[in-house]
Order: sequence, then structure tokens, then C-alpha cells
Amino acid sequence: MDWKNHALWEGAKDASSKWLLFTDADAELLDRATTRALRVADEKNAALISFSPAQVTQNWYEKALIPFVYSRLAKYFSYDAVNDEKSDAAAANGQFLMIRRDVYDAIGGHGGVATEVLEDVALAKRAKVAGYRIWFGSGAGVARVRMYRSFGAMWRDGRRICIY
Repeated sequence: MDWKNHALWEGAKDASSKWLLFTDADAELLDRATTRALRVADEKNAALISFSPAQVTQNWYEKALIPFVYSRLAKYFSYDAVNDEKSDAAAANGQFLMIRRDVYDAIGGHGGVATEVLEDVALAKRAKVAGYRIWFGSGAGVARVRMYRSFGAMWRDGRRICIY
């Protein structure tokens, strides 16, 4: 298990709430973000809610590469397909992933996806295969993230993201 999955797994073990919210350290939740996620969960009868946060870009290389990465991901993880319960498509963004505790436990949590590079997508796939409803959508107005503060960090992580 990599360090991130291990940390998330350990933190979840100590949580006692009905819902678990996983976010990245660089994610900024905007006003009422969790309220909005809970409302979507209720309206869509979803057990896993994930928002793809708005991406903050400041440098030329962020402005050049981040839109490319997200358009590439959108090709494989269309919101409509993911949200269609008849479709096999499943995805989530670990920058904002909220899941019912009972579902997290039932699908093995982060321990069950310990070897996955994209653990967020793997959790969504496990939930959907197990018959739970998932919902994935734009996080504009919910959360924002500046993922990379250097070209080197973006290059290293970009290779991981672009495996699809």
C-alpha cells in the first residue's frame, strides 16, 4: 500500500460518521461544499459523490497542460456515462470524494485499492460494480485546486495522470 492510500485508510478507521469526505491537502472547499454534496447524494440516491474541482492555473505551463490533461480525462470519464447507472463507466476525483461509510467498508476502502495508481477511480469502480449509485460532476463553485506549483511536480504527476 502506498503512503497516501495507507494514510487515508488509517484516517477512515478512526472516523465514526455516516459519510467520509476525502480531499487533497491543496483542495480549497468553498462555502457549503459538503452541504451541496449531501444534497446531490440525496437527490440522486448516490452512495459516492465526487466533484472535479475547478483548476487554478497561474503559470504558462499550468495553463498549457492542465486543460489538456482534463480534456483527456473527460474522454475516458464522461460525467454522463459515469452517472448513468446502466453504464459500466465509473470515475471519481480524489480531490473531492465523499462516500457513505457503510459502502466504503463494504468495498474494502483504500485498503482494497492499495496497489492502484488512480485509487479514486478504483473506489468508484468498486462501488458501481457492487451495485451502489455513484455521481461525478464539475466542482465549479464547490472546490478549487492549484495542483502544481512547479514544472517538475507537474511533469512527474502528469505522467501518472496521462496513462489513459
